[in-house]
Amino acid sequence: MPIQYSRHPWQAFSLAVLVEVILLVGAGVLLAGVAVKKPVPEPVTITLLNAEKQPVKPLEKPHAERPKPKVMQPKAHPQMPTPPVTPPLPAQPVPATQMPTAFTQPVPPEPAPTPVADTSKAKASELYAAKVHAAVQAAHHYPPAAAALGYTGRVRVEFNLRDGIPGNPRILVPSKIGMIDRAALSAVQNAHYPAPPAELRGQDMLYQVWVEFNRE
Repeated sequence: MPIQYSRHPWQAFSLAVLVEVILLVGAGVLLAGVAVKKPVPEPVTITLLNAEKQPVKPLEKPHAERPKPKVMQPKAHPQMPTPPVTPPLPAQPVPATQMPTAFTQPVPPEPAPTPVADTSKAKASELYAAKVHAAVQAAHHYPPAAAALGYTGRVRVEFNLRDGIPGNPRILVPSKIGMIDRAALSAVQNAHYPAPPAELRGQDMLYQVWVEFNRE
């Protein structure tokens, strides 16, 4: 049925607003009832076909308390017998050092006697060497030319001598003048040597002598 508007406009506007409010309230009540009656959908479980099944780990049992190690007590060894203690020996007095006397001092050993034969042989050799030197000096000849020049000097000669016979004479220290050196060698060859002592007979002795050349 169509709504007839009143002649008064304010009344008609109020009536229209009231009707709209009523309609809105009714629509809200209807929607609330539908929302309450609508069942809630159950969640759907999605299973992947290609997914590998993870093994379920068993629940770990709590570690049992480990038994405490037993402390081994050392076994008591049987007591060894204590060795007997030897008392220290009393210190003996040290005797005082006595000064040596004529009766207590040991007599030193006597020196070994020197062989008489060796001493006499060495002495005989020295005496004979002096005689050999005198024989050579007595046999030397002073060259007249050297005497005219006023030369003075000496020559050392070495030679072998066996039983008064000379051999192998040679100049050790020359005079640097030929006639003087030759005169020294001639003196060794022309000398008259005395007979050797019994200790030197049959032995080849070596002698070195100085031949002196001085103006008289």
